[in-house]
Amino acid sequence: MSSFQRNGSYLTLREKIYLLLKESSRPLDVREIMARLNIPLQDRARVEESIEHLKTSIKRKTAGREKLEVVPPKCVNCGYVFRGRDSSKKPSRCPNCRSQRIRGPWFYLKYG
Repeated sequence: MSSFQRNGSYLTLREKIYLLLKESSRPLDVREIMARLNIPLQDRARVEESIEHLKTSIKRKTAGREKLEVVPPKCVNCGYVFRGRDSSKKPSRCPNCRSQRIRGPWFYLKYG
């Protein structure tokens, strides 16, 4: 993404995340989103909050044509998948093996 400007004004964080997900060919997790947008690690909560807001605003603004989908987090240690979890935040521990090695969640835009 070369430019984050719209008619001479800068885009908001939510607009940047939306454009990044729209242009991405695969689901992205919060760390990848932050790395691609050059956002410091201490702003993780702000990025997660923006993703939560995007879940409702994208669907509303596109009249249901687009939806922000979530691929559930997965435990690296035992493979447990956190199904039914719709949060943008990563779980702290696996309920199965108690490991803290959790990957995801990943986000992508679904059309149709």
